[in-house]
Amino acid sequence: MRLIVLTQEKNDKPIYINIEKIDYFFEGLESNTFYEGKQIVQKYTKISYGGSVSQVKETPKEIIEKIRSIKNANSTNII
Repeated sequence: MRLIVLTQEKNDKPIYINIEKIDYFFEGLESNTFYEGKQIVQKYTKISYGGSVSQVKETPKEIIEKIRSIKNANSTNII
C-alpha cells in the first residue's frame, strides 16, 4: 500500500489516500462568493478515492508530483 497525505479544504485535517484507490481528481472554479459587491472566483480540487469524494487544498499538479515521487520510492512510504 502506498499512501499520500492531502489536506482537507474546510478543516485542515490530513487525508491518507492509497494511490491505487484514486478514481479521479480535478480542479474547478467556484464563484458563489461576493465581496463588496464583486464576485470572487476561487479554485478548488476534488479527489475521488474508494467511493468517497473530498475537497482538498493541493492542486492537481501537486497531487501528480506526490504520486510520481511515491511510485519512484523503493519501499512502502507515506508522502
